[in-house]
Amino acid sequence: MAHATRVDNPGRPRPLNRRDPTVASVVLQWRRLTGGGRGAPTLVACSGGADSTFLALALASAGAPVSLGHVVHDLRPRAEALADRDAVVELGARLGLPVLVAEIRVRAANGNLEAAARTQRYRALAHLAAEASLRFIATAHQAHDQLESVLMALVRGSGPGGWRATAERRVLPGGTVLVRPMLGVDPQRARTLCRAAGFAWQTDATNADPSRLRAALRARVLPPLLELRPAAARAAARWSRHAAEAQALVQHLATALGPGPWARADLRAANPLVIGQALRLAAARCGGGGDRLTDRAVREAVRIIRSPATDPRELTWNRARVRITARHVEVRPVEPVARP
Repeated sequence: MAHATRVDNPGRPRPLNRRDPTVASVVLQWRRLTGGGRGAPTLVACSGGADSTFLALALASAGAPVSLGHVVHDLRPRAEALADRDAVVELGARLGLPVLVAEIRVRAANGNLEAAARTQRYRALAHLAAEASLRFIATAHQAHDQLESVLMALVRGSGPGGWRATAERRVLPGGTVLVRPMLGVDPQRARTLCRAAGFAWQTDATNADPSRLRAALRARVLPPLLELRPAAARAAARWSRHAAEAQALVQHLATALGPGPWARADLRAANPLVIGQALRLAAARCGGGGDRLTDRAVREAVRIIRSPATDPRELTWNRARVRITARHVEVRPVEPVARP
């Protein structure tokens, strides 16, 4: 059940100290990620939780040209979802910031509801930003989120794309740019500053559901890990940056192989990670969702390509088909089934 974290002073939030190192670092990162100078007009994705509340307070303290964006979804009881919305509306009113609200329906989606909710949420935020002529969306992913993402990639056996964890900047479909200026922020420090500002934040109980891997890591793994290695979150952020650089190299080498079809001997001569990325790129061109393919599926194709077997093989990936013969490898769109 969602509830507000109460503070002693429920009145107008006191402005954050712009010279506080944490506040200053967030503002600096936001300016850098949105093009430098004074920063570009930005939609702050605000759930009403502590992290996004802090991000809104930090940017508002610097007079940044920001609006708040909130997405209501149907994965929680309606009253809880509306309470979060109302908290964001109140925050916007107290800070004198515009608040834009969208609503999505996720329960009817097929497959992984969390993934569907994330995709629809970003789509809705991008729509809100476009309507308000805002090119940037800022989210409040912080240092512990980054550490959790690295650990999740590790236990899932992800490839280089997963090792990157949470990117600090990426372009969404349609051209809106997503930025994450809080990846170096300790969430406990953010909460301390929110309390000092005199504002209540919302708490989503689903974030503590131990059946979810991220929540289980947050509750059971991070506390002892951070006790043993207090700098683990900063180390994970460095690892993520190194992984992003490695993935960029893999991407460059895969692109250099060309769009296919390929001589099988040429692929065999390449690094397995590069072969896999080339196949993902080809699947994406076919509408097969190359970045959503499982690592297991890609590794199987790479194994066949590099094996001495010469019998023709075909693998179907969503809307893409991989055909492997003795001499050639080709990725083509799956032909639609004709309806009678």
